[in-house]
Amino acid sequence: MTIHERQLQSQELGIRRNIGVGSLIVNMDGKIYTVRELKGNKDTERLPNQVAISTEKRKGGGEDLRSNLLGALGEFCSDKDMSALREHLFIVGPPRIRPVQLDGKSLACSLMTLVCDINIQPTPAHVEEVIPNGWITVSEAFGLTDLRSLSRQLLNVIDRERLVEKGIENFRNNVGKAPVLEGFGSNKSFDRFIRERNLLQDSYTNGAHSNGFKNHR
Repeated sequence: MTIHERQLQSQELGIRRNIGVGSLIVNMDGKIYTVRELKGNKDTERLPNQVAISTEKRKGGGEDLRSNLLGALGEFCSDKDMSALREHLFIVGPPRIRPVQLDGKSLACSLMTLVCDINIQPTPAHVEEVIPNGWITVSEAFGLTDLRSLSRQLLNVIDRERLVEKGIENFRNNVGKAPVLEGFGSNKSFDRFIRERNLLQDSYTNGAHSNGFKNHR
């Protein structure tokens, strides 16, 4: 893609409604974390029992990128995992705003890459929405007949732009690396944050989120 084409794409995405965050969670073996959906949603073309990478719509009131991402991580972990994950789950690199198609609409999604550097089978806080499907390769995900449409679109980006490999490389080289779960633990409940956030209304907005991360660009 030429620089001019990238500029045009950026301008186009800036006027599309941003549905929220897609979280690409990678381990050091190059596998990605997946969940199995328990509920359907016509607006986002989600069906029960589909396999997906975690995505989360943005909440109203100008929710920043970190809070939106934490909402998505409610499908990955819970208070039970904080002592293990707090210093072992990192965002790496900048968000990538990419086009997606949902219910016939042209939208955008902020795709975030995270690296987990320990072996863990976490318990999601969103127990009513998803169950773990575990760590699989991108190739294995593409081979699934029950892969959610939105996840397939994001995985096409992940595969084409080599985001798994780049994520691990950025992690090892400390590029754009920032802790995600900082502050959660005995004095601050992640599960409570998820419950309170779930009470807020979803809100589509144009373009990118504000950041919300400390020491991250």
